[in-house]
Amino acid sequence: MKQNNDSANLNQAMKAMLNVTPIALGAQIGCITLVIVLGALFGGLLIDKFLDTKPIFTIILLLASAPLSLYLTFYLAMRVVKSMPPPQMGQSAAKKVQDEEEEELSD
Repeated sequence: MKQNNDSANLNQAMKAMLNVTPIALGAQIGCITLVIVLGALFGGLLIDKFLDTKPIFTIILLLASAPLSLYLTFYLAMRVVKSMPPPQMGQSAAKKVQDEEEEELSD
């Protein structure tokens, strides 16, 4: 009985973690994107001020921040997906898949 209760608690904890993971990932990606864009903006303004070139470096750094942000978004998402356990299928879903596989093999 104790082992069954522990298993249920572990299963509940895993479900809670899986519900929080996408929210944490979204927050992390949003913060990193904001830091990259603001860094590019203020860095570009600072370089333009020192070199007395009005919007050139600001525009270049802002345009360069877009692909960097996309790459980091992809990298972070893939890192989280790799760490997540595969979804568990219920008995009915597993039976349906098994029936479909048997049907394909018989054709």
